[in-house]
Amino acid sequence: MNTLINTSATMSSREIAQLTGKDHRHVLADIRKMFEELGETSAGFSADLPDAYGRPQPAFKLPKRETLILVSGYNVGMRAKIIDRWQELEARAMLTHSAGGVLRDELEAVDVLARILNVANSGKLGMVRASLAHHGAAHLLPHLPVYAIDAPTTATSAPASSMPTASLTVLLCEHDIGVSAVTANKMLARAGMLDEMTRPSSKGAIKRFWSVTEAGQKYGKNVTSPSNPKETQPHWYRDTFNELVRLHLVA
Repeated sequence: MNTLINTSATMSSREIAQLTGKDHRHVLADIRKMFEELGETSAGFSADLPDAYGRPQPAFKLPKRETLILVSGYNVGMRAKIIDRWQELEARAMLTHSAGGVLRDELEAVDVLARILNVANSGKLGMVRASLAHHGAAHLLPHLPVYAIDAPTTATSAPASSMPTASLTVLLCEHDIGVSAVTANKMLARAGMLDEMTRPSSKGAIKRFWSVTEAGQKYGKNVTSPSNPKETQPHWYRDTFNELVRLHLVA
């Protein structure tokens, strides 16, 4: 069982909206209603967060207690995503508290990179483990969860284990789809399921790789590439692959 620690971490209403798939306006209304029913004031939790244009927009930043009270009225799938995120925040707080400056900076970078690339929970866990091992901090590994659960963003209940996935090449072969992986990736990109990402190589060239988008997470997840931890490798859920093919890979 993971040991929970007290932290000063908060979760913004915007992040809650992103994790649950709810409209931010509705989350704000839910938070105001929660404080009203608790007989407490929301003023101390108010915050202005910049939008895409840098303009301040009203929001809330909630500690763990208030976050969990809020989502207790949401469905199981939404609650699971919020609880998973809080476990990430608490594990990161414990690790950064115990880690040296260089490792602390790298763990912060891992968190940012994982969010930019939409890395699945299991991939995030692997990235953190690799950072700890690289910096000789194996003594911190017991503070990490033993495993992480990956599931489609549309899951309405929390699965007991990660749903099985495979690479696009493997699944196209198994299902005898007469489309190459190169062509299929381009079709999935046009459908909004994939984004083509780039990164600079050590020799100054540009490396290109695919990343499953937020919309695509209904059908797949991003794992860290075995060839380079700075790249993602899309994997697709076996249970929903037929639907993915029918909607996006059949002309």
